[in-house]
Formats: sequence, structure tokens, C-alpha cells
Amino acid sequence: MKKYLTLLLLIISSASFADCLQGRNGQVYCGAGACQQSNSGQVFCSIYKDGGAELNSQGLVACGVGQCLQGSTGRVLCSVTEDGGAALNSAGNVKCYGGCEPGSESMCEQTDGL
Repeated sequence: MKKYLTLLLLIISSASFADCLQGRNGQVYCGAGACQQSNSGQVFCSIYKDGGAELNSQGLVACGVGQCLQGSTGRVLCSVTEDGGAALNSAGNVKCYGGCEPGSESMCEQTDGL
């Protein structure tokens, strides 16, 4: 019985869920990956399961396949690997698991929650 309970907990803890976020207008938006609100109040979510969403230096949302971060240059870089991580090094440069690519609005969606 204990083995089954442990297995069930592992399955539940490894499950991924879509993200949802309420915009300034009160509307809820959901996506396959992380969601972020732009400076203008619009909510955008990554179209990729476990993908990232991050504000760039202009206050616009950029999305990617993996986690996204804004580096010291103001550019948003995202891991090219689904569910891949990203972190800043001591110089403020973004380093990504599997390599980085620029975040893009084309990798975002704006879907109303149900």
C-alpha cells in the first residue's frame, strides 16, 4: 500500500498544469505555459507546454519553448528545450539548458479562460 501511495504522489507532483492570469480588465486568460501581463495590461501566455513568458525592456511580453529571462541587455532569452531552465550568470547574461533563443510574441497566445 505504501508503494502505491508513493507512486501516486510522484505522478501528481510531476504533473504540469497550464497557467492562468487575470488581466487589468478582470478577464482571465490561460495558456499552455507561463503567463505574464504587459505594461499595457494585456495578458499573454506561452503556446508551449511548460514554456516561459517574460517582460522585455519595452514592457512587452516575449514567450518561448522553455523558461525565459531578461538579461542585462534587456533582451528576453528562452531555453530552446521544452521545460528547460534559464538563469542569469554573475555578468547578467542569460544561460539556458540546451541553449538560448530570443523570446518572441509569435510564441505567445491570448486565450480567454473558461
